[in-house]
Amino acid sequence: MAIVWALSGFGDPRVWIQAGLIGAGVGFLMWGACRLARRQQAYDERTGRAEEARRVASRKRAEPLSPGVALLLSLGWWVVSSAGFWLVGPLLDIPRTLPWAAAYGALLTTVSVTGLWLKRRRLGDPG
Repeated sequence: MAIVWALSGFGDPRVWIQAGLIGAGVGFLMWGACRLARRQQAYDERTGRAEEARRVASRKRAEPLSPGVALLLSLGWWVVSSAGFWLVGPLLDIPRTLPWAAAYGALLTTVSVTGLWLKRRRLGDPG
């Protein structure tokens, strides 16, 4: 959205300066977040907490989701994808109505969940 806003101001140098400053600000924010994460990881490696975190993560990865949590997660994916299709619908020349957005969101969610299920099944995970 910010790119469309910036490109719409070809004749206005204020828009270009604002877009440049916003881009630089977001870039510095992302750089700071990555640097903070790298420092935290280095600290965890020095203090020995990284191995404990890996052990906890592998234990959580091994535990399958309960059917209720999996259903709630799928419902959340459906809501987000439906909202995305409703917002992007006019750009893709699809009708911008809630039933169409919900149908496309359900299709995307079904394909995603089926793909994850097939991936787990190929890896031999029963969940």
